[in-house]
Amino acid sequence: MRKLVMIFGMLLVGCAAPSIGHKVPTIPVARPGDTDACEAAARPGVEDRDLVYAGCMLSRGYRVSIPLGEGPGGGLPAAYVNVEATRPVAGDASDALVECRRAAQATVSGTARAVNVWLGSLGAATNSTPKMERVFEECIGPRGYTSSRWQPS
Repeated sequence: MRKLVMIFGMLLVGCAAPSIGHKVPTIPVARPGDTDACEAAARPGVEDRDLVYAGCMLSRGYRVSIPLGEGPGGGLPAAYVNVEATRPVAGDASDALVECRRAAQATVSGTARAVNVWLGSLGAATNSTPKMERVFEECIGPRGYTSSRWQPS
């Protein structure tokens, strides 16, 4: 019984702090030390946790894939972009990522969000994605980064 309680407790601790790394793919695959450092920076409860992790990984020389939208339920298309530094950039990129994703999301009006929810529920594509990608690229480019549409491999 005591062993069962210990195992259950360890499972709860493991579930209390889920990893963010699986939500932000990197190219190349991140080294364990980099993953640990960026996981520590993007601990649970941090606002825009995925972008804090992505910004940390960008500063370590990785290319990252981040979401611009969350999919049908929130009215934004499930759009992902790859981001990488075009030159060595000092410091963390998370502030730039947050600002540029918010700018991209702001391009989708309330009416378009409602249409996106409806079309998304039908499994249809929306036309908001290219505009979001363009605005994100225009915002992130002058900061020393480039972005491109994520394509499944």
